[in-house]
Amino acid sequence: MKLAYLTNYFPSLTETFIYREVMELQRRNYSIDVYSLRKPDRNDISQEAVGLYDATRYLLPIDVLYLCKCHLKYLFGRPLRYVMTLCKMLTGTHKNLKGRIRSLMHFGEGVVLADMMSKAGVTHIHSHYASQSTSVARVIHLLAGLPYSFTGHAHDIWHDQLLLPQKLAEAKFVVTCSHFGRQWLLKQIDRDVSGKVHVVYHGLDTRKFTPPVNEKRKKNLVLSVGRLDEIKGHPDLIRACAILRDKNFDFECAIVGEGPMRSELEKLVAACQLEEYVKLIGALPQEEIITCYQSAWVFALPCVTVNDGRQDGLPNVLMEAMSCGLPVITTKCTAQTELIEHERNGLLISPHQPEELANAIMELCEDVGLRDLLRMDARLKMEQEFDNQKTIEPLLRLYDQYL
Repeated sequence: MKLAYLTNYFPSLTETFIYREVMELQRRNYSIDVYSLRKPDRNDISQEAVGLYDATRYLLPIDVLYLCKCHLKYLFGRPLRYVMTLCKMLTGTHKNLKGRIRSLMHFGEGVVLADMMSKAGVTHIHSHYASQSTSVARVIHLLAGLPYSFTGHAHDIWHDQLLLPQKLAEAKFVVTCSHFGRQWLLKQIDRDVSGKVHVVYHGLDTRKFTPPVNEKRKKNLVLSVGRLDEIKGHPDLIRACAILRDKNFDFECAIVGEGPMRSELEKLVAACQLEEYVKLIGALPQEEIITCYQSAWVFALPCVTVNDGRQDGLPNVLMEAMSCGLPVITTKCTAQTELIEHERNGLLISPHQPEELANAIMELCEDVGLRDLLRMDARLKMEQEFDNQKTIEPLLRLYDQYL
């Protein structure tokens, strides 16, 4: 077996769970070629991922001459497959014209990667995210006959859903990171595919994400880490901070991450007159984020479901914070209840409830006994159930079973 991992953007600061999976597979001596549709800036990746960056094969930007050569090769060498693949990509479950245009672009990319992977001797493709990269994997499958599987995460399975029923039917197997996600996927196709849709939780290296040695944390420092996206609930956190300020509670809040909501969040901080309390730190590499976890007092991520249906899956930052011995607060939104048991290894609150969030933050800041209980049990759960050397095992069994 020669396995190809196909992603949209690799290695990414916001998708560390993908390159951790690749690194653990490589540690197990799996032969893996990594392909990425897009190439990140070298300065925007963590130090631990530099080796993967150098070894990844990037599609874009495409040499135009090579693009034409690949399409002509399949058009004249396999004309029926070429035309049928194009037809299948342009038909199927598209919600609108934009979706068909995207599928046309994926067809163009897939033909090039079909040539690259065939020459490299790839025998199976596993893609991350059910949308862009799996659409390209589907093109390669239809054109070159290479089997594929994919991992569905969040927006790609309950919002984007590009050709999702067709992918569920064709894939050798499908992985998702929660039982909540699995049940959602099974509802997207009018046939029984339950036997090949599997839950594999993301893991992390608990030897790297550890509590601080001396436990010298900054008292009442509230930390949140995540892309500045509406689904993360940062506006609710900022409003909770305004409530804390009005109660004369002494605290600081640091929000680590970058994204499309930055300008809106900056305006909200200013409107609430919280400039002295809330700091938008921006994106940080993994090495610096671990230091943030080890320095903070409380971690808060009040995820929400937004009007267009977008929502988070099982946020990896919750696992990272828990592994670092940081007590966490999140919402009962999607799959968080699969990770956190209320008042045992974290606190679960209702979405869109800044007052409830503020009270939970105050409770964790002031109740030393509860803090110790939550963080000790959280660390134990990470070691026992979410260490990446354990969470990789179900995936290895899938490769053994299907490949």
